[in-house]
Amino acid sequence: MKTVYTAIFGEYENLKEPLVVTPGWKYICFTDQPFKSKVWEIRKVRVDINPQLLARQYKILFYNFIDSFESIWVDGSFTININLDDWWDKHFQQEITCIKHPIRDCFYEEALICIKNRRGDPKKISIQAASYLGIVPEHNGLIQSGILMRQKTDIVCQLCIEWYKEIELHSLRDQLSFAKIAMNYTINYITWDYRCSPEFRFTGHSKK
Repeated sequence: MKTVYTAIFGEYENLKEPLVVTPGWKYICFTDQPFKSKVWEIRKVRVDINPQLLARQYKILFYNFIDSFESIWVDGSFTININLDDWWDKHFQQEITCIKHPIRDCFYEEALICIKNRRGDPKKISIQAASYLGIVPEHNGLIQSGILMRQKTDIVCQLCIEWYKEIELHSLRDQLSFAKIAMNYTINYITWDYRCSPEFRFTGHSKK
């Protein structure tokens, strides 16, 4: 059995019911909110740190929270609208598959956009960008991290440990940290544009 899961902490997002439910998959939502669902298994979590950082823990350190060997992370801003077996069979390749960012392919461009739009702490992002100079090349690739497909292997777990440490060290923008960590691993990348593709409908962050 595979698992699809999400994590929503604080009054930042509403839980979205899947439009398509795939037999044989667990649907798990980790949250501190009083959600009710006919599909998602609600697992209550006590929030005792920054809610956004806690969400990153569940997103990235998946092996601590998910029992199944294979899983899909889906951000709370997406509504599942596809048979997950079809999606997995079409796109997944061992041991981790990520989606290319549909707009940018450069860490430094993404960092500037994040600073301009105040997506994260501008000071921390600036320090992070400076520390990556000479390490991460320009236009070396960037992911859209709203959907992640992973197997619970030693290599993937180690990648995620390093990824999370980088987030703790710098900013909460996980796409930025991934640009550095990914350089040391073999990762399968797919092209998929969340802005116009129906499989996972992007509805933005629907604050309660």
